Amino acid sequence: MQTNVLGDLAPQLAWLRNSGIQLASGPDAGGVRSWLDETPGAAPPKHGFIYSEITGYFMTLCRQLALAGDPEWIARGEHAAAWIVDRALHPSGAVLSRKYADLESGKADPYSFENGRIAFFDCAMVGFGLLQIHALTGAGKWLDAAVRIGGFLEREFGTALADGHSTFDLNTGARTPPADRWSAHFAPFELKGAMFLDALADTTGSSAPRAFANRILEQALAAQLASGRFPTNQSGSATHLHPHTYTIEGLIYLAARRDQPELARAAARGVDWSFQTCLDRPDQMQQWSEDGAATIKELRSDTLAQSLRAYALLKAMLPESRWGWEDHIPARYDQLATFALPSGGTSYGQDEYGAKSHHANAWCHMFAVEALLFRSLPTRRQVWSELILT
Repeated sequence: MQTNVLGDLAPQLAWLRNSGIQLASGPDAGGVRSWLDETPGAAPPKHGFIYSEITGYFMTLCRQLALAGDPEWIARGEHAAAWIVDRALHPSGAVLSRKYADLESGKADPYSFENGRIAFFDCAMVGFGLLQIHALTGAGKWLDAAVRIGGFLEREFGTALADGHSTFDLNTGARTPPADRWSAHFAPFELKGAMFLDALADTTGSSAPRAFANRILEQALAAQLASGRFPTNQSGSATHLHPHTYTIEGLIYLAARRDQPELARAAARGVDWSFQTCLDRPDQMQQWSEDGAATIKELRSDTLAQSLRAYALLKAMLPESRWGWEDHIPARYDQLATFALPSGGTSYGQDEYGAKSHHANAWCHMFAVEALLFRSLPTRRQVWSELILT
C-alpha cells in the first residue's frame, strides 16, 4: 500500500531512526529502549531499560511501515527480532522482560532479566511481533521463536483464566499469585495477547493456540459491563483506559480476522465508554472508579493514542456507526499533537501517581504513529489486508 502519510510522519519516523531508542551497535543492538530523557542540558543523557515487550511493538510497527511503502523498516524489524532471539528468549520459550544497563539498576525490579518475572502479556506481544517479521520476510527462524513462545504460554498460563495469575517466576518455576493492580492478574486486557495466539494458529495450522485465544475471548466478553466498560482491577470497581483499550484492540483484531462483526460492536461499545466517560470532558481522566477515590485525572499520551487508533479502525469496520462525541475527534488529535517533543519523539504525560514525565517514551510514540497512520486508511480492506493492528 502506498500512502503519503509516511511523509506526514517524517519527524516521528526520524526519531525512531536516529534517536537511539533502537540500539544500533553493541551486544544489545536491535533492542528497543523504553524511554529517553530528552531534558535540555541533562548530563549525562539518561535512558530506560531495553524492553522486550516494546521491542515486540517495534517489530509490528516495522511491518506496518514497510507495507506502507518504506522497505527500510524490514531490516530494522529483523534487527529487533535478532535481539529478541539472541538476548531475551529463554530456552523454555519465556521472554525475559527488562534488560538494565547494569546489575545494580535492575536489582529492585522483579521484571529485570536477572530477577526473571515473566508476563503473559509481554511474551504475547513479542510473539506477535516475531510473526509480523516472519510474514514480512518468510524467514523460518522468526516463526520457530514464536512457536517456542506459544508453547511456553500454553504450559505456564493455560490455567490462568481460572487461577488468575498473569506472571510467572522463571527463577523459582512458580506462578506469581494474582494481585489487585491491573497488570498483576489475568484480566480482560490479556485479550490483546489472543492476537498472537490466533495468528500463531493461522500460521502453524495448530488448533491449540486458537482454543486458548477463544477462552480468553469468552472471559473478556463476559466481563464487559452494559456501559461498555471493561473492569481492570480485581473488584471491578475501576477501569484504567490503558488496559481497557488493550481489550478493545483484541476485539477489533479478532473481529476482522474472523469476520465477526459482533466483536467489533462490542469494541465500539468500549470505545464509546472511553470517550463519553474519560476523554470527551473538561476534566479528562486516565482511570475511572465507581466511588471516585481511585480516579486518576489527566492523561498519558498512550491512552489517548490507543483510543484514537481504535476509533479510526472501528470507523473503517463499522462506517455506519455514529457517536455523539465524534465532532470532537479533531480536537483529540490536536491534543495528541501537544505531546510531541522538539526531537520528534512523544512525551509520556502524567503517570498514575500524579507526576508529569517529559521523557520521550517508546510505546507512547509508536501508538501515536499508529493512530496517525490508521487515521489515513479509509476502508476496512486497506486496514486488514495490508496492515496488522498492534
